[in-house]
Order: sequence, then C-alpha cells, then structure tokens
Amino acid sequence: MPLRPGEVRPMLARAAPFPFDSPRHLFEPKWDGYRCLAFVDGEVTHPQGRNLRDITAEFPDLGGLHRHLRARQAVVDGEITAWEGGRPSFWALQARSGRLIFVAFDILELEGCELLDRPLEERRKALEEVVRKDPPDGRLVLSPVIPEKGRELFGQAARLGLEGVVAKERGSPYLPGQRSRHWIKVKVRRTADCVIVGYRLAPGGGLGSLALAVPRDGEWQVVGHVG
Repeated sequence: MPLRPGEVRPMLARAAPFPFDSPRHLFEPKWDGYRCLAFVDGEVTHPQGRNLRDITAEFPDLGGLHRHLRARQAVVDGEITAWEGGRPSFWALQARSGRLIFVAFDILELEGCELLDRPLEERRKALEEVVRKDPPDGRLVLSPVIPEKGRELFGQAARLGLEGVVAKERGSPYLPGQRSRHWIKVKVRRTADCVIVGYRLAPGGGLGSLALAVPRDGEWQVVGHVG
C-alpha cells in the first residue's frame, strides 16, 4: 500500500549539545523553517505538516512541486523555508514574505516502492536522481550533504546565520514519527535581551506564546514569538 497523506509523520532527530566529526555520519545544514512531507501524485502535490495537517492552502506556491521531479508518484521529506537576502529567515516565513523554497533532504517512497527500510545513502541517491536539474521555478532544491566534517559545517552554519546542523548515520533506515538516534541535531545558540510586550492564547485557552521586542530608534519593535 502506498504511503498516504494524514497517515505518516516525518522522522525526527535527537538533540546533542556540541558539534562533532564522524566518519559514520553525513552532515546537512539544519534549515530554519516548517517541516513538511510532500506527497506527489501525478500532477498534484499535497504538502503535509509534521502534525499530519494538509497545508496546501497555507503554501499555494508549493502546489507545483511535482514539476520538479522525474516521477509520477513520490513522498519527499524536507523543510519549507522563506529566503531573504540570500539566506532562510524564519521571521519571513511567519510573515509569508520572502521567496518560498522547499529544501528536500530525504525520500520515503518512489513510484509505489516504499524506501523506509533502505539505507540512508540509497535513499539520498534516489532523491538526487529524481530531482530535475532544470527546475521550472526554483521552488525545490536539494539540501547539501557533507561527509565526516560536522564541526566545519557547524562553523559555516553559524557564520551564515543558519539554525545548526543535522548528523545522519550512514546505513540507517527512515523511521516515521520516531525521534531516532540515527539523526542528531546540533543547534547554533544565540542570545539576546528582549522585553515581553504581549502574548497569544493557545487553542485550548491557555498561554500559547509570548511576544518579544527590542528597543530600536526610540520605539519597541516586535522581533518574534517564543513558546
């Protein structure tokens, strides 16, 4: 049976405090966006968030991702990002500004063939082969992969303002919905002094998030929300 929207969640990574080098891992940038599974079926793409919700209406620009693949049917794992000034911006994504790009880094199924038990390198090769080299609108790109040198990639991520890195174990399977030891994320830690200027309520009525602001040109400017 093919994997269907609303029935499969993305695989998650465990956290580690420090970057590391390892010949047993492939390293990728950690993209600051919304996790998404793209279900491609013929001339239709259904993007699904990590909570199983269809997010086609929220991101209509991504409804044509099937045009980026040499496949009639596939399930691709990736991150929805918004780019401003040559880099992804989570604030731009929240504001629905910037250029939306789906950064693909794994593939769960291809032409009805489930790939969950295939090793990481085999899935990555299948993804690279199926993504078109001449995309129609640049809405889908492949996440770069670097073997062994996790510390070096972490340093580059910090300099470029990215969220961090993810280490993926060679030969590992894809475990939907699990926070697996096969994937390890290391975040770039940044700090700032902010003032709480408001809050949002959660759907159930409790406290959902706090609005933070910093002084700028004699006024308070909201810089985002935190849980």
